[in-house]
Amino acid sequence: MKKLLMISAVMIATLFQVNAQRERGRDFSPENLADRMTERMSERLGLNEAQQKEIHALHLEHAQKRKNEMVERKEAMEARREAMKAEREAHEAKINEILTPEQQEKWEAMRQENRQRINEGRRRPEKRMMDRGARGGNRPG
Repeated sequence: MKKLLMISAVMIATLFQVNAQRERGRDFSPENLADRMTERMSERLGLNEAQQKEIHALHLEHAQKRKNEMVERKEAMEARREAMKAEREAHEAKINEILTPEQQEKWEAMRQENRQRINEGRRRPEKRMMDRGARGGNRPG
């Protein structure tokens, strides 16, 4: 059983690697996407020159719009991440103002324990599932 799991894991990892290498070689610029879509439509639909130019312009406009939206989403996500980080740091500073130095040490130790527990759970999801089954349900515990 362990050998079968190991072989499966190696095969899946190999497939992911091959797919990732294929993706790297592609050019996803708006111009290239518009060219490919226009070419595909022209071959399948038999577009004339005027239709090809109009279709290409539409595809190019759409591809540029999608690229800009992706950039905006990424920037917004970064801004939210920075805001959350600043809020978390301010919250931690307020907590540290209230706690004594000894309590701060204990608080930091508690946080480290929690981080470690969370990281262990991320690394070993099969153990969590087995623990849940042993407890007799999906309730946290």
